[in-house]
Amino acid sequence: MSQAPPDLSQQFADFFPDPMLGAWAKCLMERIIDGHICVPYSELGNVESPHQAALGLEGNVESPHQAALGLEGNVWKWVAVGDESRNKPFVLYNNMLYMQRYFLYETEIVDRIRARVDRTRLNWNERAGALRALRDEGYAPAVDSRPAEEGRVLLPDWQTAAVVRALCSDFGIITGGPGTGKTTTLVRLLEGVHRLYPQARVALAAPTGKASMRMLESIRQQSACLSIDLQQWLGGLKPFTLHRLLGYVPHSIYFKHHRDRHLPFDWVVVDEASMVDVPMFAKLLEACAPETRLLLLGDKDQLASVESGSLLGDLCASAGGLNRFSHNERELINLFVTHPERAIGPEAETDEWSTLGQCITELRYSHRFNDESGVGKLARSVLGGQAELAVDLLHNPSYAQALRWYPNLASNDWNVVLADIVEAYRSYVEEDDVERALQRFKEYRVLTPVREGQYGLYLLNLKIEEAVRQRFSARVGQRELFYRNRPIMVTRNDYALGLFNGDIGLVRSDPAHNGQLRVWFEGHEEGNALRSFHPSAIHACETAFAMTIHKSQGSEFDRVLVVLPEREENKLLTRELIYTGITRARNQVAVWGPESVLKTGVGRSIQRISGLADRLK
Repeated sequence: MSQAPPDLSQQFADFFPDPMLGAWAKCLMERIIDGHICVPYSELGNVESPHQAALGLEGNVESPHQAALGLEGNVWKWVAVGDESRNKPFVLYNNMLYMQRYFLYETEIVDRIRARVDRTRLNWNERAGALRALRDEGYAPAVDSRPAEEGRVLLPDWQTAAVVRALCSDFGIITGGPGTGKTTTLVRLLEGVHRLYPQARVALAAPTGKASMRMLESIRQQSACLSIDLQQWLGGLKPFTLHRLLGYVPHSIYFKHHRDRHLPFDWVVVDEASMVDVPMFAKLLEACAPETRLLLLGDKDQLASVESGSLLGDLCASAGGLNRFSHNERELINLFVTHPERAIGPEAETDEWSTLGQCITELRYSHRFNDESGVGKLARSVLGGQAELAVDLLHNPSYAQALRWYPNLASNDWNVVLADIVEAYRSYVEEDDVERALQRFKEYRVLTPVREGQYGLYLLNLKIEEAVRQRFSARVGQRELFYRNRPIMVTRNDYALGLFNGDIGLVRSDPAHNGQLRVWFEGHEEGNALRSFHPSAIHACETAFAMTIHKSQGSEFDRVLVVLPEREENKLLTRELIYTGITRARNQVAVWGPESVLKTGVGRSIQRISGLADRLK
């Protein structure tokens, strides 16, 4: 059972001498817990205090001189107006109130990104010349330069644009939805890095161990068409979690690598960047030497990080429009576009730049969802906030094979849904070969936004577990903790075993160990197809018939069931949540939840307040 959130009122009242400051602190902490970085000063207007009128900050509060605006009594000891002081717990900047720590995180990000953009501009001509020379040697970053199928609109070769732009940049972002080719683009980029800088030290990182290993596995798969030398180099790259890359220090907010002890890498590539929070990104930038090139990959439209901020979304929003190019940049990119009809056109040129205008490329063509795909159409309608269209698509019999909808959270619908779930899991339960069973378990997944409640993760797993056990009693063990055919998800990194948060395993007997039960996982290394461990070695795991939508980020399944929250008021219910759940599916999506909840979710977008986008514009 979850604990009620702590009542912060008395804690802050005891600490701060002024009631206004105690109320500010309480409000800020509650917002930070909800993922915000700061609070608009206007939202604090209902706080009664004799000092409040003296603040009188109706316009922008950028000037340090405005600190003299009547912060009388004890208040001035606690609030910095603008950024003239780093020794006060509150900072009031651009009409936003911050806790000092979060203001400094945001400032760190803004300053270090600007420095990298300035360095890019200084080195652009030299890097462009090196790329032209590499082109003369046969380097072609185009991944899919073929003309589109007949009747389909030809899109510019955004993948080539992303590679060329990133090879010229000290800081870059490649964003795009599922199936747009982010990993394929990354492989061609890494080929360019290796050819331009043969001795370059490259780190591959992601917020979770599972995501970092998945990135490396995808890179190895995509590199099969490249030279043996390049395949060996790519295969030798080491994946990191961000915590491990920076050097995690137990029970501390600090890391072993920081501004005075930089990371020993020339390039750092971070996948699944939508899951990176603001504090972590500030520390990553601080740990990267000024000459280290940094690249982020991710879907800007996915769920934001569990922790504070919506970093990737804010960075992309700060650019204004995406895929805009200077004249020289467009000419350089088009040198590498092998199909003339997919060149970047003059309409994409611009002379107006934000800080990040020349750092971000969006991949816009999905190879997973074509224009007529039911899953793709539903995802686009949700992302566009088109609730009525989403409902129409789910009702449309033309998409009955790709889209299913169970609109009633009632016993009759549940019986139908549960029967479908059990049938979907039949393929792995009845597969005797462990390796193939692990593959088949990845064909289907139940996704829910919450852990608790009648349709939360815990109860769903219990209900599915009992139904699967009843249906396949001869193949599924009884109620011991590690029973035969139990699917589990690792919930904590274990570097000694090489198991990472999000890894999926199956409990099966092992003939090589006298038929005892072992937990089997796919191997991370080539030539190591399976690994197995005694159940006692697995210290943190949970049943995985159902998983949270947050945990599913970066995963793909043939089919998914997306369970909506019970109530429209659930603050997790947003279009980003529904979009992320839907786009985990390759072929079929089933949605279980009332029409009113679906429409509310599609109509509501994640709102995480920060000053990052405005400060980078």
